[in-house]
Amino acid sequence: MTVYGEQLSPADLVPVQADAVKIELLEKRTAAEALATLPGVTLTRVGARNETSVFVRGFSRTQTPIFIDGVPAYVPYDGYVDLARFTTYDLATISVAKGYSSVLYGANTMGGAINLVSRQPASEFEGQVAAGLFSGEGVETSLNVGTKQKRWYAQGGASYVDRETFPLSDHFPPVKAEDGGDRENAYSTDTKYSGKIGFTPNATDEYALGFVHQEGQKGNPPYTGPIASMLRYWRWPEWNKQTVYFVSHTELDEAFYIKPRLYYDRYDNALDQYSDKTYSTLLSGASGPSAYHDYSYGGSVESGLRLLPGHEPKAALHWKLDHHDEQVLSQPHYLFEDRTVSAALEDTWRPSRSWTVQAGLDYDRRETLRADQVNPDNTPVALTTFDSFNPAIALFRLLGDSGSLRASFARKSRFPNIKDRYSYRFNTAFPNAGLRPENALHYEIGYDGHLTSALTLSASAYLSRIGDAIQTVNNVNGTTRTQNQNVGTVRNRGIDVGVEHTTSSWLRLGASYTYLDQENRTNPAAKVTDTPRHSGNVYADLRPLRWLSVVPTYEFASWRYADTSGRRLSGFATAGLKLTARLPHGLTLSGGAGNVFDKNYQLQDGFPEAGRNWFANVRYTF
Repeated sequence: MTVYGEQLSPADLVPVQADAVKIELLEKRTAAEALATLPGVTLTRVGARNETSVFVRGFSRTQTPIFIDGVPAYVPYDGYVDLARFTTYDLATISVAKGYSSVLYGANTMGGAINLVSRQPASEFEGQVAAGLFSGEGVETSLNVGTKQKRWYAQGGASYVDRETFPLSDHFPPVKAEDGGDRENAYSTDTKYSGKIGFTPNATDEYALGFVHQEGQKGNPPYTGPIASMLRYWRWPEWNKQTVYFVSHTELDEAFYIKPRLYYDRYDNALDQYSDKTYSTLLSGASGPSAYHDYSYGGSVESGLRLLPGHEPKAALHWKLDHHDEQVLSQPHYLFEDRTVSAALEDTWRPSRSWTVQAGLDYDRRETLRADQVNPDNTPVALTTFDSFNPAIALFRLLGDSGSLRASFARKSRFPNIKDRYSYRFNTAFPNAGLRPENALHYEIGYDGHLTSALTLSASAYLSRIGDAIQTVNNVNGTTRTQNQNVGTVRNRGIDVGVEHTTSSWLRLGASYTYLDQENRTNPAAKVTDTPRHSGNVYADLRPLRWLSVVPTYEFASWRYADTSGRRLSGFATAGLKLTARLPHGLTLSGGAGNVFDKNYQLQDGFPEAGRNWFANVRYTF
């Protein structure tokens, strides 16, 4: 097949991607699982909530925001997103910009940016319907349908995933809160609807209206580790999220374009806390049932010029309001609001065919509009304003038609969120409205391209210095309470490598490797937690017969620190196997197993992962 079109700039190739073909091949149901196949990205669980997330070169979910088709999707209150709630059935691509990223993304991209790109139809009528079963009484179903007409297109999707539990390894040692076998309180249900309709009056212009509606509920498996105070009996009867957005691209002439975006994002969840593992008696007071009702709305405008030979200047303006409403049982509502504004300029200069320079600068500002006093035994909290300037520059060198080298520098920042500044954490913490923004200086060199006609390589080495890092400090003011404070400097450095090799029509190999070294430079005795030094994965797609695929997988991670004192979690390696039969008329049957050697391991202290598990599904593509 020969494809004619505009050649991508080397700058456009910086983000790493997992497309729908790879996601389906490796049977990754959630965005977190798909992200973990990429170099530089590490899967993790977070805190007492045991939410699923990823680290991008050691940067957490609050430092690396999530976007859906370029629209911010993180929760206003704490910036958290449980990536296990984001299924992949309706996605075309997941893209990750690490360290250096375009300043046009807007504020708070200190660790990079993750963009979930929805499907878009390419033919008059197309789609896929799928259904399957998996361990833990799990059921999955999905439907995607699309049409591409001369001047418009439409895409719709629906999915439903439900499970009662998941199997623990036979090597898990029983404890008081967990007797082994099927994991306690590990149920979840996720229903998702999405759609997009677009108007394409010509070859360059597009106007699209889209929505994503998610409804979920889940149990929080009890903590099984050595710290008694971590044991909680929680259930989330509601985890709902709705996003509506309008995106467009208009070429006013050959020299100028404009891309406005508008969006509204709503997040509602509820937490029930129980006294014991029978889940029969709800706690009361500050630990009583609570509900969050958050929303964000905003927009952005991006424009670009093509007047000067070799230059492509762009500008972007972002505006966003975050609203947080929390209530515990019948107590009063407490309201918080932030307003964030960002302005950015960027120019891509091509002095010759082989060289490209991209340079940009953005200015970000966050203003606290409202912060209610949650706990009256302390002095009233202050309303604060933050701002930050962030320059970035990258140099690219094309190596013929085979690949490109790059070197980049970027300063990125993250504003402390509402929870960072104002949460009392169930009366166990002091607020700190005066927190300063975190900032990071990123240095990177890298290569992307073909070493041979069959072998592609993506490799980079980087150094990041994080200043004014925000961490939790214990025993504040001679009490047992904690407080978020700017504690100093953290250093991240490492290497990312991604390789794909197609040896023939019957064998394709892929691998990724991440080396990450983190250090608290201000207080080296306080260890940086939850990130392994070595991690990666390997897979193969073997096709011994025209209709049969055999996909073995292997994932590994070295030990990681469980807490700042230096207590460690052991490393692990797991293997998986999948068989797929491709039948006539677009029908495929797949089945396989994960963690086939039944390894007992943890990503987060006190939260064991699934042991040996199985899945089977059927897909019909038309």
